[in-house]
Amino acid sequence: MVPIVPIVIPTTPTTGPSSSQSLIPTMAGKYEPLVLPGWLNAMPRDYQSKIMTFDNTGSHTTQQHVYIMNDSLYLEEVDEADVKMRFFAQSL
Repeated sequence: MVPIVPIVIPTTPTTGPSSSQSLIPTMAGKYEPLVLPGWLNAMPRDYQSKIMTFDNTGSHTTQQHVYIMNDSLYLEEVDEADVKMRFFAQSL
């Protein structure tokens, strides 16, 4: 038989400002400001016809799909990282 042990959660009395107000400076020092990306670069013309989709029914693995996408982006002369990311995301 397993003994039943009560769970005791200690509480600390709050004196002065509420505990949530004291966390704000701590959290502000922990997290950096949100940095949004700048303008996105243009996608290549007729890129929908050039995307090879990965549907997990073919004979290639996910790692092979990454290699194939890198090769096709190299052949299309896509150099911008944001375009590569959007191209790859649409292939999934």
